Amino acid sequence: MAQENVQPITQSSKMQLNEGIVEGKITAIEQPEKSDYTYYTMSLKAADEYSLPAVIQVSQPAKERPFGRVNDLLRLKVRLGGYPRKSGSITYVSNTLSVVEVL
Repeated sequence: MAQENVQPITQSSKMQLNEGIVEGKITAIEQPEKSDYTYYTMSLKAADEYSLPAVIQVSQPAKERPFGRVNDLLRLKVRLGGYPRKSGSITYVSNTLSVVEVL
């Protein structure tokens, strides 16, 4: 499915290793107590009319100015990360997305 209204990446926002672009609608914003981060839950576009949209969470240091509000449609450059955790003999991987800039 072709992307509509996609702008080319400008020189100032050139992609770095372990970065990506996400586009979606903010559905929730959480600032847990005693947390240094604000978490934005975003619903991405579905692949087709029969698929459910993907849901991701993007974090941002709480001391920074919020990049959006609930129901805002945004395109973000994010940094990809993650960490492993073990439960018994099973290793799980938690992926993290941190906002780099709003495009």
